[in-house]
Order: sequence, then structure tokens, then C-alpha cells
Amino acid sequence: MKSVNDSVPILREAASILLSMNGSSNGPTKRLSKGSILIIDDNFALREALHTVLRLLPGMTVYTAANGHEGLQIVQQQHIDLVVLDLNMPEMNGEQTYLNLQQIAPEVRVIISSSLSQHEAQLRFRERELPAYLRKPYEIDALLSVVQAEMVITSVHTHQSLGYSSSAMKRRKE
Repeated sequence: MKSVNDSVPILREAASILLSMNGSSNGPTKRLSKGSILIIDDNFALREALHTVLRLLPGMTVYTAANGHEGLQIVQQQHIDLVVLDLNMPEMNGEQTYLNLQQIAPEVRVIISSSLSQHEAQLRFRERELPAYLRKPYEIDALLSVVQAEMVITSVHTHQSLGYSSSAMKRRKE
């Protein structure tokens, strides 16, 4: 299986996976509508590979930042629905970035991305709940599944804040 850390060789495979899922009613491209994703990772190759893969999702706008400071600036300037956040970065690590992000935009969903085990990552968050988690290196399918799940949650929260009930949302989908 190919992982996102294999970068360039998997981009064609990712495109073909996304295109094949597009024809399926169960694929992420059918479930996702518009949205914006911010990738905050100090690893240039990984950041660019994620950008390339995620921008293939129809209706998605994808931003990138090389560190927490850049990421927080983008969140203040753009509407962001979801952040894929590296935990281990210089200057401002992922935990510090997450805490700042929660202060300025608590509605933004976050996926923590790290080579640490989920247990080790949870220890870094102490008493706080660990957001969605992807352990590096991760498979394209795992990335797309977690992104899809988080964007669905974002969509539900958006509809609820606009006053739609779940039954109204179900009728709208039909």
C-alpha cells in the first residue's frame, strides 16, 4: 500500500482513486460539497502532496502553511472548515497551534497528523480531547476517509447553525 509520505509517486494513484470514487455513490466526492482545508506541516514534500491530493476533491479550496504562525494567519484571513495539523513542528508546535486555533476559530475541525502513536499524542494533549488523528505515514484512503468524516461533521454543524433540522436536511438530500 502506498502512503502519503511517498509523495510524488502516489499522486497519479490518488487521482485515479478519487476519479473511481467519484462514480460511486459511497465515495467522498459524492458526499462532500464545498469546503476549505488548511494543511499546516513543516515538511514541504508532504504538504505539497497533501495539497495536490485534496485539491482533487470537487468544491474544495486547499491552503497550505509551513508552520503554526502562517496557519493561524490564514485562519484569520480565510474561511477554513478543516485543518490538517502536524504535531511536531519547530517554532510553534501542533499542540500550541491547536490551542491558538481553538481561541480564534473554535468551530474549525482539526485532524492531527503525527508519527507519534495516538497514545503518545494524547499524552501531549493532557486533559484535552485529542481531535481526529492520522498516524504518519498514512494511506491515501485513510486520509480521504478522515477528511470526509470531518467535513460531514462541519456540514452538519453549519446546517444546524443555519436553523435546519436533521429531518429537513434528510429531505433536502432526497
